[in-house]
Amino acid sequence: MKTFYIRTFGCQMNDHDSERMAQLLVMQGLRPVESPRQADLVIVNTCSVRAKPEHKAISEVGRHRQRKQAKGTRIVLAGCVAQQEGDRLLSRAPYLDAIIGPDSILQLPEILPRIENGHGPVIAVDLHDQRNPCFVPLQEKRRGQISSLVTIMKGCDNFCSYCIVPYVRGREVSRPLGDILKEIESLAESGSREVVLLGQNVNSYQDPDSEIGFPGLLEAIDRQGAVERIRFTTSHPKDLSPQLIEAVAGLERVCEHIHLGLQSGSDRVLKLMNRGYSATEFVQKTESFRRAVPGISITTDIIVGFPSESEQDFQGTMEVVRSVSFDQAYSFKYSPRPGTAAAKLPDDISPQVKAERLATLQTLLNQLEAQSLARLSGRTLPVLVEGSSTRDPDAFRGRTRCNRVANFTSAVAPPPGKTVEVRMVEARGHTLWGECSLTSGR
Repeated sequence: MKTFYIRTFGCQMNDHDSERMAQLLVMQGLRPVESPRQADLVIVNTCSVRAKPEHKAISEVGRHRQRKQAKGTRIVLAGCVAQQEGDRLLSRAPYLDAIIGPDSILQLPEILPRIENGHGPVIAVDLHDQRNPCFVPLQEKRRGQISSLVTIMKGCDNFCSYCIVPYVRGREVSRPLGDILKEIESLAESGSREVVLLGQNVNSYQDPDSEIGFPGLLEAIDRQGAVERIRFTTSHPKDLSPQLIEAVAGLERVCEHIHLGLQSGSDRVLKLMNRGYSATEFVQKTESFRRAVPGISITTDIIVGFPSESEQDFQGTMEVVRSVSFDQAYSFKYSPRPGTAAAKLPDDISPQVKAERLATLQTLLNQLEAQSLARLSGRTLPVLVEGSSTRDPDAFRGRTRCNRVANFTSAVAPPPGKTVEVRMVEARGHTLWGECSLTSGR
């Protein structure tokens, strides 16, 4: 095998896993290509949080079957679906050469020669534990990434009734603070100006070598000063502490954005979901954040159609959404996940009702997002330049501190990684458009 192609589904954690797999493959002498048609090895990195991305990933694997028959392309299914299904996948896709869970990425160098020599299928789906956390260290410096993903912890101990993550990502385990700081320093030396700290619930971070929790980690990275901006995702509302609010408010490099999954605005449904907070507590925490950090962007996740969700429950969600006035949200129809507590409940909300509620919710969310963007129009904001705009070849693209995508014009091309002042002129769709008066590219 000389070339590889990776297709990634799902969250930023999956994006990060794909980056790590790519680095391991490059170190083994393989070269990445832009199309699976050019690849000797195809890896499909999967997500099983909802049924739709799971089905899309399985379909994606099937599309490469003829390529394997015609030219011997090796096909690997990785990620959460691999962890969830294990060797059961072979009954649906017997042509797979390997099935690799998220905690088996480090085994890739050993797995490659086995599948290249036709000694598959290889099944590698062991989960981490506290003694063997299976974090994949940064393998090599990669220049050109302005924003870099950094795993600080993984796994989840919350066991929300609808969520498969604890079963496919294991229990919570945190990386040593020193390892995190070392990786961030290396990324900064390679040109990264921003890091996004990743974890299923970053609020649960606990340095295994000290008593430093997540706010202390943010303080250590801010004090290190290697990068200009610090972001993080995802935060569980029940674990959101006053200390974290103080850290976001007081640390210069920590950006004014937090992602808090609401999931539902009904206390009855939240209890069925095992979320550990009430709708009132959620609203109070967002209000505390807005008081401490004026202008903070609050984004969220919401599920409609959870088992037994009544119209009154749904209206409770709409009420909380209006009250918090989220800047952006990801919203989904409930789909049962195998092995979860909610899967034992009757999926009794009809597809039509789920679709109607989702459409109603998304109409409100789009209105709130438009209002949020409109409030930024006319303001001048610092934008970290990422490169050329994907919408307009004559414009540029970057992000504000509150994680808004901003496209802008400039008489002088600003180099990626530079922070420039942009006057926001208008909102188009989900992005801001503005003007930069930069007179020098330096």
